[in-house]
Amino acid sequence: MVALLRCKTWLLTLLWCLLPAAVLAEPALGHRPPALAPPDEALELDFAVTETMDLTAAAVMWRRLDHADTRPAELAIWRKAPIEQSSTGVWRATIPREFMDDPGIAYYVVAVDRQGQEILQFASPDAPHPVYVRGTTRQAMEMLALRELGGRRSDLRLSGEYVDYRVVGGVSGTAQDFGPRYSDFKLTYRHWILKGVEYIEAGVGRMRGVAPVTTNGADNGIVAGYNRGWAELGVALTQYIGIGARLILGADEETFRVGGAGILRLGLAQRSRMMFEASGIPGVGFTVLTGFHLCTIPRFPLALEVIFSSEPNAGKEVGERGRLRIGYELSPTVTATALGSYQAMKGAEHGFGGGGELAFKF
Repeated sequence: MVALLRCKTWLLTLLWCLLPAAVLAEPALGHRPPALAPPDEALELDFAVTETMDLTAAAVMWRRLDHADTRPAELAIWRKAPIEQSSTGVWRATIPREFMDDPGIAYYVVAVDRQGQEILQFASPDAPHPVYVRGTTRQAMEMLALRELGGRRSDLRLSGEYVDYRVVGGVSGTAQDFGPRYSDFKLTYRHWILKGVEYIEAGVGRMRGVAPVTTNGADNGIVAGYNRGWAELGVALTQYIGIGARLILGADEETFRVGGAGILRLGLAQRSRMMFEASGIPGVGFTVLTGFHLCTIPRFPLALEVIFSSEPNAGKEVGERGRLRIGYELSPTVTATALGSYQAMKGAEHGFGGGGELAFKF
């Protein structure tokens, strides 16, 4: 009996020496991979180390999952999270919380033996295991909005427009010269926050022109206009509904003026949408704007706007304007827009207007 046991032991030893290393390289790290993970929390991956493998090190190799905002160079970078024994005796690798956002990460596991050779323990570089991160509805809205912005959160716009209500071909100094005309220049900066508050905006503007007044039964014109600055804040109630409020501070030759505005957006902020805006400033006038923005033609954003306004001097008549905006994306960061308008007042006073806008994204 003893001789038989010695024979079996000798045979097992011989087979152990003859077996190739690939057969002996059984997994040394037991692991249960997760499929989902919460956002903004460090991902902890736990492992059970067996006693049959002689290892010197082990690590989790990971990268972000492909996403519209993920640069190709970033996808090619594999980061390393070493597998180390925690204070509780558990072998663990940790993915930092700042990388745990939508859509998630992908990883594989390697170990290093005493000969310095890497041995795959779980998944592989060609077929890594994905862990999807599904955030809240608010986080999903933020990711979608940032993707529409091309990853750029800042927007600087410089615009100028000339508006003329006079009868086309009218004679200066006659009744046909009664309609107002003015120029309006604006410089606006907007930053997209996309976290609860959708954006904040600040701007300055200068309006100057001639407005009609009636003295002693005769129609006359006076120089009118004002300088102004404003601050605006927008909030996205849902993915397709946004509201905004604007505080306007201005001054003219007579006094300091305070006004405000309210904005409503229906549709994605960077896609086809309806815009409604109402603003008013005592002594200057009010403006109500309805705009339909069409962004279905690549590189050619279009907008058609209908405007009712008593500016620039709270005129006795309300002007009606139709304005067309035709844009062209010179590059992913620069867009030029041409403005053309036709306006009328009381049906007899009418004319054309035009201008331009240059927008920079960064």
